[in-house]
Amino acid sequence: SNEELATQLSEINLEKFAHFAHEYEQLGEASVFTKNVDTVLITKLQEAKSFSPGPEKVISYLFVRNLERKNIRIARACVTNNFSQERISQLIRPGY
Repeated sequence: SNEELATQLSEINLEKFAHFAHEYEQLGEASVFTKNVDTVLITKLQEAKSFSPGPEKVISYLFVRNLERKNIRIARACVTNNFSQERISQLIRPGY
């Protein structure tokens, strides 16, 4: 159930995502959820970049490239569909 999922997310230190267990199906919440996930991922990648000497840097680079591609696809879709600047800024992922 949604309550169980929210509890489990809180238990594994992902409480910032717990409210999405209840709100994910609402209009616009899926894009907010994925943006938050990408923000957490970018934060972890930046941490790995600063102290990891090994393959983590290569994997980090690949994830960042994938995020850049995602931003390009989002920007193209926004331009094609005449989204407002406010909506575009809500959808674009943070940079590395």
